Amino acid sequence: MKEKSEIIKDLEDQILPRLEEIKILQLEVDTLQKSVVALRELGEEKIPVIKKTVKENKLVNYPDYPLKGLLLDKYRYLEDITLRVWSKNEMENLIKEIEGDKSKVTLRSARQKTHYYINKGELIKLKYSNKNNYTFFTTRSEWVERYQDNGTTKFRLIPQHEPEQALLSSLTEEQRSTERISWSGIN
Repeated sequence: MKEKSEIIKDLEDQILPRLEEIKILQLEVDTLQKSVVALRELGEEKIPVIKKTVKENKLVNYPDYPLKGLLLDKYRYLEDITLRVWSKNEMENLIKEIEGDKSKVTLRSARQKTHYYINKGELIKLKYSNKNNYTFFTTRSEWVERYQDNGTTKFRLIPQHEPEQALLSSLTEEQRSTERISWSGIN
């Protein structure tokens, strides 16, 4: 029988290829839509409005995106796609890409909501070497291992969910170590 972490890893490994298939299909659909619009407008004086069609289709790349959901729901959804802890800028850019102009409403009080979710224990914040530029978040407590060290509970991020190595490239090995991560929102 497989352990929980093995099952999670197997499921995550199935998600990425399917997301790639969705992106490829979306590009094909966009191309077909452009062709249809161009053919309909052929011979007319109006120029086809392709930009609007492409903008409206951003949500198609993210099926079941909780457009009207809470910010925390959006974080969870996007974590299912990235499968890693994320930085605030990274998540805000994804939300802007998906929601376009509507993202202003979503992100208006994102900072306060993020602190609220951390205080409630619904969002975990980890900061490498106490440096603000290396602060990451996750809604997934199952991505964090708990272990005992001399009677104290300590935390360690499961390796496959760590930030991209490029984001940590300026840190030394010592600064990246588990002991140098400060945690918030987790007990």
